[in-house]
Amino acid sequence: MLFPMKQKTFYPVLIRKCQILLLIIVSITCSSAAFSKEQKTFKTSIQLNWLYQFEFAGPIAAKEKGFYKEAGLDVLLRQGGPKVNPVDPVVNQQADFGISGSSLIVERYQGKPVVALNALMQHSAVGLLAKKSSGIDSVYDLVGKRLAITTDTAVELEAYLKSQGISGEDYTDLHHYVPVEGLEKGEADAVAVYLSNELFHIQESIDDYIIFSPRSSGIDLFGNILFTHEDMITNHPEIVEAFRMATIRGWEYALKRPEEIAQIIQSKYNSQQKSLEHLLFEAEKLNQLTRTDIVEAGYMSPGRWQHIADVYIQQGKIDENFKLDGFLYDPNPETDLTWFYIILVGSLIILIIVSLIAFNFRKMNRDLEKAKALTEQASQAKTEFLSRMSHELRTPLNAILGFGQLLETDDRLDTEQKDFVNEINHAGTHLLNLINEVLDLSRIESGKLQINLETFTVKPFVDECIQLVLPLADDQNIQIINQASDDMTFYGDKVRFKQVLINLLSNAIKYNRPNGEVFVSTFEKNRRYNGISIRDTGEGIPKSKIDDLFEPFNRLNAEEKNIDGTGIGLAISKRFAEMMHGKIEVESKIGNGTTFSLLLPGE
Repeated sequence: MLFPMKQKTFYPVLIRKCQILLLIIVSITCSSAAFSKEQKTFKTSIQLNWLYQFEFAGPIAAKEKGFYKEAGLDVLLRQGGPKVNPVDPVVNQQADFGISGSSLIVERYQGKPVVALNALMQHSAVGLLAKKSSGIDSVYDLVGKRLAITTDTAVELEAYLKSQGISGEDYTDLHHYVPVEGLEKGEADAVAVYLSNELFHIQESIDDYIIFSPRSSGIDLFGNILFTHEDMITNHPEIVEAFRMATIRGWEYALKRPEEIAQIIQSKYNSQQKSLEHLLFEAEKLNQLTRTDIVEAGYMSPGRWQHIADVYIQQGKIDENFKLDGFLYDPNPETDLTWFYIILVGSLIILIIVSLIAFNFRKMNRDLEKAKALTEQASQAKTEFLSRMSHELRTPLNAILGFGQLLETDDRLDTEQKDFVNEINHAGTHLLNLINEVLDLSRIESGKLQINLETFTVKPFVDECIQLVLPLADDQNIQIINQASDDMTFYGDKVRFKQVLINLLSNAIKYNRPNGEVFVSTFEKNRRYNGISIRDTGEGIPKSKIDDLFEPFNRLNAEEKNIDGTGIGLAISKRFAEMMHGKIEVESKIGNGTTFSLLLPGE
């Protein structure tokens, strides 16, 4: 389900309830006319962005299994190709629906009245493929080379190359499709591919190829966006919703029964003459990109689209003032009951009462909007202030720490003077950590801190983090017992995972008893989450104070126990976990220590 495109207020809710009430009043007089209408089959079409393959299993399954028919739709599937921009037929109203990449947002910015309905893949399958034997070992080796970039991949790949400092003038764009075999024939130096498709042809010789994925640079876009024309939503909202839901139903069916749908595609839609093995290869790769194990099929949110917009803004593809308003489909729009007011002429008195009540709520809504705008301005001002201050403070602080470290090596200092220097360095380091963590927290709250989600094996990162905190553990004679599994995997951001783990390990050491122990172990929470727990042998935390742990600057009397820290680490860790679609759980018992568990999606 999509998030609402705009915040619901009291006023429209009140109006809707009144409309429903009035609808009941007159339904007695107009029910016979309403029920006399016969439901007719609506003929519609969808423009695909490539030739038939498992990538379009959703619409194919919806058509072949009768889901479209059950929804009252007679759907024509229009095959795409290397020279077909799926947006044009929809804009020209030759097709009612289409499938495109996240570059659809650029089309919207250019004035085309397209509306995104669903993201059929959570990650784009677009990439660039080249042969290592041709001398291409990194993305920078593409400079001066011939690149075969197709229409449907152009915007995404150009943004990726530009993010690596490679402009369109640095390479030759052939502007047409070249198959993987063209690399062997010298037709191009690198070709645009879908990682769910073309890689099938190079399985046996994969070591001789290098794949450049936009995701490697943080450009993580949606793949295969189901979209339509604004006029369809205005004139046929019920058709749009019926088509959208039937297509999602088709995708869910295809992902659960890939062999059945692959056989259908091979027998009826096999314009590329693909083998059953090839189609099942696609199905497996696409299942990894849809991520229906984490989110429901077709899921998309305004926040993720804003991230995509920011990517294109940074690459100069769209203007920084671009708004998502109208681009994202709202499955629950305000109902247009204009026709109903004609029937309700006799209910004028009721409408007057509703209008008087609505006037007051409208005033309240305006006040709320003003307050919201002031809050957003204050948040932006806070973020800018913290960013400027962190820079102004870190520069002299780094200088102080640098001179302090030099003084530590001066043999001319006596014991008391060296103690003073140690105090300076200790206080300076504490202050620098505080500045950095306050800035991180501010970036998180403002939505400006980005993460790169991917699947990774946990054990190597656990080993690395333990090595980093060992000096702290040795100072307090704390033993760390590593029981992490060798094959446990998480789906998250590697950098932020390490940051969270180091913070939890540091806390387990600092708040432990002398000569205590810290136990690190991994576990499967349920089908959705894998977890890693850090258990200490400290004095424990009262239940009444556990809820306060994740509040910034709340250190639970750490100052009285002379324990170093900023009081922000757990607050940042909690927010990092949530950004990675996970959470942190705490269990504690007085006298028996505390266990912090980080839960993240598995592979």
